[in-house]
Amino acid sequence: VPGRNRWLHADHLPAQGIVRRTFFLGGQGRANAPRSDGLLVSQPGKFAADRYIHDPRDPIRADATIDGRKVLRFGPQDVTKQLQRRDVLTYSTEPLQEALTLLGNASLSLYVETDVPDTDFMALLEDVAPDGSAVRLGSGWAGVLRTRYRNGPARLETMRPGETTLLRINLLEIGHTLQRQHRLRVSIFSSAFPFISVNPNTGEDIATDASPPRIARQTILHGDSYPSALTIEILTADDAEEFKTKATKN
Repeated sequence: VPGRNRWLHADHLPAQGIVRRTFFLGGQGRANAPRSDGLLVSQPGKFAADRYIHDPRDPIRADATIDGRKVLRFGPQDVTKQLQRRDVLTYSTEPLQEALTLLGNASLSLYVETDVPDTDFMALLEDVAPDGSAVRLGSGWAGVLRTRYRNGPARLETMRPGETTLLRINLLEIGHTLQRQHRLRVSIFSSAFPFISVNPNTGEDIATDASPPRIARQTILHGDSYPSALTIEILTADDAEEFKTKATKN
């Protein structure tokens, strides 16, 4: 478990002491990086809508330049520079008053609107240090949902432009301990090239699509009527000690 720097052992997951916790998206509708007002809060707040423009011809890069080469790296890594764009929305907790251990599944429920028939929504979790640096959590690069497959791979359904739709993005399993005064953050965007091919937003068959890419105007709704939320599985403090004892015995 990064952040705790040790192995935790259990006979099965979810183990005793792992509980689900929900953070609702909040803010005043200005969650665009780098000066985001987006929040992760315990209860839904007043209605607000965050918007960004996704241009498939200018995708967010999932790779980084290392020694002059573009490299796609997995696992925890600093993504501070990659996410300093207006087409990224970020939502953060307040600085933590005690350490928080994520140990299990994370998922994101989003109420969205778009003006194109098909597009992508992606999300990743980050550990944000007091100095503002952000380390991406998890073993992959991001949770990804291509909206035409939002109801499963066997049901291809395009979006209705302007219609509010509930999407669920699976961020898979994460084990990580955030230290005191760090913040948990979720970032939302619509491209991560070359981790996943860029969606041209046309709604046409990807294999034969010859139409020019379409710019997508994306909207994330949150608040009482549209409770967009992040759900995570965390390890409670008491059971963290129980896991520690088991790890020592092994």
